[in-house]
Amino acid sequence: MKRIKVLLFAILQGKLGILLLSIIWIIISLLITKFDRTAKMLFGFSIMSFIWISILLLLLFIYCAIRAKSQSTKIILSYLSILPICIIIGEAYSFYNLQNKDIDTKNCNVKSSGIYATDYYIPNEVTGYRAKPNIIATARMINQKDDSVIYDISYDINEFGWRKTQSSNDNSRQCFLFFGDSFTIGEGLNNNESLPFYFGQQVDMKIYNFGFHGYGPHQALALLLSGEVKRTIKDCDEVIALYESLPRHISRANGFSPWEIGTKAPRFKINGEKLEWLDTTTNKKSKFARSIEHRLEQSYLYKFLQSRDTYKYDEKYNNLYFAIMLEMQKELKTQLNAPLYVLLWDSNNLSDELEVQESNAITQWLETTFNNDIATMGGDIC
Repeated sequence: MKRIKVLLFAILQGKLGILLLSIIWIIISLLITKFDRTAKMLFGFSIMSFIWISILLLLLFIYCAIRAKSQSTKIILSYLSILPICIIIGEAYSFYNLQNKDIDTKNCNVKSSGIYATDYYIPNEVTGYRAKPNIIATARMINQKDDSVIYDISYDINEFGWRKTQSSNDNSRQCFLFFGDSFTIGEGLNNNESLPFYFGQQVDMKIYNFGFHGYGPHQALALLLSGEVKRTIKDCDEVIALYESLPRHISRANGFSPWEIGTKAPRFKINGEKLEWLDTTTNKKSKFARSIEHRLEQSYLYKFLQSRDTYKYDEKYNNLYFAIMLEMQKELKTQLNAPLYVLLWDSNNLSDELEVQESNAITQWLETTFNNDIATMGGDIC
């Protein structure tokens, strides 16, 4: 035992020791980012992983500076130690700003409670996140200005992590698939108030609701490409699909959803004439870049500098949304011989400029390129 201690001490004193500690720092850093991602998704808090990683890097620089024999090496390491110090300060500053930004910019100051707020979301390799299977998640939303109840409902989730549709005829082999976001799952609505529920009352079909809070077309396409949809609806003989879109789905398709940062939400890129799923690509350069981006997205400083919440509409973003929708249509036809229809909740009198711009772009595309029997659900709210 004494010899082992002497050997370890000797190793740590030399260059091999510095290399060993550097490898240990890399391994610990990867574990910290993984734990941080899990804690944020499951428990709703962050351990601020990049602060801990920077603290460990600072300690490594200090150790190396102490062990260095050359004065010039000590000076270089002293200057290098400024980097993790700046990152620590930047992370703390960015965390504070992002947590407190725009708290009172909206007229409604609300508070969520129930299982929805504490034990509902789980990480998912295909879509980034989804509901925990086989639960009934209660959700209560309160307007804190006057303590009035906005809604008090529950989400009944099936074994696959999707909301059940009680009006579905589960014995039917004719199936209708809903894809979309919170409008599709029926956020703030009871099980018997969602669009899929009302639709199921009018048809004698088995209803599948693949919509979820904050989703966009990229999640719908990922579900198809991963084979999950086909596995889930394996007993269906005849299939029809509908994608429910909001105007802001163009920004979602392009990765501008702040709630997806730090998750493994799918990302697509147009590569020539081909649509590439970056998370499954065989292109090593793209795959490595995506892996680095996943980890950087856990940095509050990175989020702050990215300023994703300051998205400005640009026509260049349209193409990715359109390409994803066309690929979705193609996959549904190839895998399930199913047509795809699109329901657009277009802009209204409460829409901001971004929603109007995206709504106009999607409407024009549906009418001219997608050849959809266009159905828009808009109109003035008040």
